[in-house]
Amino acid sequence: MATVLAHRLESANHALIQLKSQLKTGEPHDVVAKTVGKMEKLLAVSSASLVYAGYPYDPFGKAGAM
Repeated sequence: MATVLAHRLESANHALIQLKSQLKTGEPHDVVAKTVGKMEKLLAVSSASLVYAGYPYDPFGKAGAM
C-alpha cells in the first residue's frame, strides 16, 4: 500500500510542477484545467476503504463525521 501511495504522491508532485510551469508561461485555461483535473484524480480519496480491522469507525463515513 505504501508503494501505491508513494507513486500517487510522486505523480501529483510532477503534475504540480507542470501546473506551475503552465501558469508561469500563460497557458490557456483549458490546458491548466486539464492538469488540475489530473491532480484531483491523483489526490482524491478512492471508494476503496483503507479502514483496518479493529478501527472503531470509518473516518470518511457518516458515522465518522463530526
